[in-house]
Amino acid sequence: MDGNRFDSLTKALATAPSRRTVLKRLVGGAAGGALALVGADGALARKCRALGANCRSNADCCSNFCPNTTYKCACPAGTTACKGNCVANCTNGQVLNTTTCTCECPGGTHPNFQTDVNNCGACGVSCNDNDVCTTDTCQAGHCQHTAVADCCHNDSDCADSDICTTDTCVNNQCVHTAVICPVGQACLNGECVGCAGGTCANLPLGCDDDPDCICFITTEGVGFCHRSEPCAGLQTCTSSADCPADHPACSTATCCGDVLVCIRPCVGTASISTFDAVPMTGP
Repeated sequence: MDGNRFDSLTKALATAPSRRTVLKRLVGGAAGGALALVGADGALARKCRALGANCRSNADCCSNFCPNTTYKCACPAGTTACKGNCVANCTNGQVLNTTTCTCECPGGTHPNFQTDVNNCGACGVSCNDNDVCTTDTCQAGHCQHTAVADCCHNDSDCADSDICTTDTCVNNQCVHTAVICPVGQACLNGECVGCAGGTCANLPLGCDDDPDCICFITTEGVGFCHRSEPCAGLQTCTSSADCPADHPACSTATCCGDVLVCIRPCVGTASISTFDAVPMTGP
């Protein structure tokens, strides 16, 4: 303050009215400064309060939750306290890691619940159904079990409704083995007896396909395609079990007399011009 201004202030204070005016101004300025400080303190006082601090309303708390039962700042429903903050509750079987404040599966893993077959949709949910005949996957958090083609647990799983195949389950895979027609069951209109569609293995040509091949009825009462041959040297028989491999069927009707003889199949034999063995048409 320079000398002139100090002299003016002194003169002003020398008179009562002026002195009162100056003092009011000084006091008013000081009060304004004080109020400004109080306002700053008020702003500091309104800073949100930590968990556990006393509160009167939700606005007082950093967690925005002041329960009216305790009036102490707490975490709202659906959250858990961790290191002074509120974090969302863990779901899907996860637990809270109190060091990192993150959710994880037991063992500290963070699997993809959408695709992990061992943690599908939640921790520890395995898609393994212990069935070798399914492929197990996790899709969008749900287990899927897709059947493996031709996989089986037992022979009944392999049934294909074809009586000309033997259906078995081998190492969890279906095997369909063609039935080999027994001796004496080689033909009836070109088909194996009892086998629809003529799909059996070792099926000779149907008799209608070869004019020299004729279907005889064996002692077992089934058809057998036979190509004629001389009677001399043919083995006699009472049933097909008596016959050799190259003449496997015992026929009930030939022109070789009243005896039953073993006859040969059509397959693998050459055609001859005359019939020495033909089916009998009468007594």
